[in-house]
Amino acid sequence: MSTEPTVEVGTIFVRTWGYDQTNVNFYQVVEVTPSGKSVKLREIAGRVHHAEVDVPHIGKQWRTGLVALPDQFLEDDVLLKRLQVDNGRIYIAFDSSWTMSVWDGTPQYDTEALGGAGH
Repeated sequence: MSTEPTVEVGTIFVRTWGYDQTNVNFYQVVEVTPSGKSVKLREIAGRVHHAEVDVPHIGKQWRTGLVALPDQFLEDDVLLKRLQVDNGRIYIAFDSSWTMSVWDGTPQYDTEALGGAGH
């Protein structure tokens, strides 16, 4: 079994960060390098999403968070980042403090989007 990370064009990564608040950014893979070890990413928009979810041992609850909007690019900037794997989980080191992981499609908590303190 290969331990090399692999993703495809269109894969979305999510970055959550902040100290006194939680901020969310989504990035979409626009190119995979020929080696398959790095990707080129562009930031995409997100929107507030409300959904009823089934929470184990609790039941149905309303959850609110940001969801990614594929192909709705915010800027022309392209980031070149190396893929990494830890226990089978693909991630990207965004900088020395923060990482990005493959987005699983679930709404992500964001303080500002949900009525908290601003970014």
